Amino acid sequence: MKVKSLFNSIDDINIFSYLSKKGVKDVEAFLNPKATNEESSNLYENMYESFHALMSVVDDIKKGQ
Repeated sequence: MKVKSLFNSIDDINIFSYLSKKGVKDVEAFLNPKATNEESSNLYENMYESFHALMSVVDDIKKGQ
């Protein structure tokens, strides 16, 4: 299997350079999002049901400890 490297061996590799190479245009905004960047949960089907299913599992885990 051939693997294509994102960086040359002499490149300085950090979170900023990695995200840039992966196509993130505004790395600073990506790493430090503001509330205005959030999407409404209403955009996703079954969000309410999924949230309660997750909370049920979390409660079961807490009870088991």
